[in-house]
Amino acid sequence: MLHFGDRSVPLNSTRNTSPALAVSIADEKWYGAMYSSAAPTGALRLRVGAKDYWVGKWCEPGQYLMNNSECVNCGMGHYCTGGLHRAVCTYGAIGCPEVNFSRNANAQPDGLGNVNKFMTLSAVEKFIPKSDISVWRRVKSCAKINQNINSSNIDDFSVDEMCMGGTIGPGTYLFVARYKGPGISDKPNLIDALDGRSASVSYAYMAVFDQPVGYAGILGNNIVQFFIDTAHEKYVSATTSYAPVGQWNTNTNNTNVTGLADEATYEGGDIIMHLFELK
Repeated sequence: MLHFGDRSVPLNSTRNTSPALAVSIADEKWYGAMYSSAAPTGALRLRVGAKDYWVGKWCEPGQYLMNNSECVNCGMGHYCTGGLHRAVCTYGAIGCPEVNFSRNANAQPDGLGNVNKFMTLSAVEKFIPKSDISVWRRVKSCAKINQNINSSNIDDFSVDEMCMGGTIGPGTYLFVARYKGPGISDKPNLIDALDGRSASVSYAYMAVFDQPVGYAGILGNNIVQFFIDTAHEKYVSATTSYAPVGQWNTNTNNTNVTGLADEATYEGGDIIMHLFELK
């Protein structure tokens, strides 16, 4: 441990960065990792040539240095080569199918055929590690109160009937829609797929995109669901690619994410749609 003032930084017997701070102690050489990013407050700063560096903790491959102080696991869908490095895998969670991955899977993964479309449950269980909703970021949520979902035809919708939309990707995403409005509450056989209790209808799907895609949440023709347009970054066509939900008569949860029901709530309306992205 190298102490300076009231602070300290760990040293390693292996040189992990170039340049690195070298310290000789009792005929042994120890190294401090040096980084060229913005230095945190109170860091030991050094200049090599005309470039500024700071000395910090070294994290082994499979972890990265968060907040310049703590080594944490790289996380699903990312690769970490050591130190401060953390990057999204080429094919999202399919490209890096381990929670604590240490390298970028540039080679085409076995699950490549599941990229840029909604995944089946069997494909999710085979190619994407299990996770908790806490490692997912909410991109957007929207709700409609007492929405008449018979008001339009899916193939001829207007922008006003879109609950949400935009451009997403590359990345790994969760699409969730739930409905507990008129005609549902009196059908106890419709047990919500997310919480296993409510007399309601829901679906949840996962998708991995290796490109930017346009998406839309559309309400109409007895269908409340997400559509993705894999041909355009801006959403154009309702027929390009869509979640295979059909009419509101089944419950489907094609994910392996725990805690999803607690985050994808009904607050604000009878029809609710949520979009999450892997952090």
